[in-house]
Amino acid sequence: MSKPVPVASIFSPISANSGGQTHSRYDLLVWFEILELDISGEYKPVPVEHGPERNRGMFLLHHGVQRNIGITITHESSPHLRWIEVCEVVIGRVRSREEGQAGMGDSPLTLPVTTSVCSSFGGDRTCYRIEAVWDSSLHNSELLNRPGGKIWLTVSAYIEISNCTQPVCISRDMCVQVFPRDARLGHCRSLRQLLSPRSGKTSQRSDTHRMSSIYEISLRYQTLSPRTSRPIIDTTSQYVKGEEYLTG
Repeated sequence: MSKPVPVASIFSPISANSGGQTHSRYDLLVWFEILELDISGEYKPVPVEHGPERNRGMFLLHHGVQRNIGITITHESSPHLRWIEVCEVVIGRVRSREEGQAGMGDSPLTLPVTTSVCSSFGGDRTCYRIEAVWDSSLHNSELLNRPGGKIWLTVSAYIEISNCTQPVCISRDMCVQVFPRDARLGHCRSLRQLLSPRSGKTSQRSDTHRMSSIYEISLRYQTLSPRTSRPIIDTTSQYVKGEEYLTG
């Protein structure tokens, strides 16, 4: 699990072992996309070069192009799990190695949210779609500001749900690589993919433009501290100036 990018305006995430008794659990299938503005004026998802593991891959980006981050959440519909609004979408920890440290001066970048739509399909499924504007130049990172090698970063979405005191946090590490603006990335597949017997089918699959992750969300009853646990000080024997003038 990726460590969430912290947000000062939001409480720290609750640990899995804290809180009261579990009320319910749900599995979330989450798709992550990076969309770029094409010559037609529409945002289209960029290609993803997948590795041998299905949950790993690399987004192929053009240099100097406007981008959006897309997050799609699907799960079984339930009256106890209702999405209210997006609190924050942030990107941070820009680094040159997956397990490396973020560059000097790196700070979380809050993204303006442009889309937040909840819908249902199939009668028993809920889909929540989020899109946010990502101006990578605001990171002031040499890694993102020029074509080069692989870059890792972390995206975290904090989302308010009904009847919960704290937002849900969905976080993921993403690998990207920036290419020159005129590069034809749709045909930029690795030799391993080209030699794969499923290469013809893979190129037509929808996950060639997105990465997927599975999360479990656990809703717990809130545990309140008893009021009697607070210290009570007896002040009846203390003198209060002017009390001798009080009557009654």
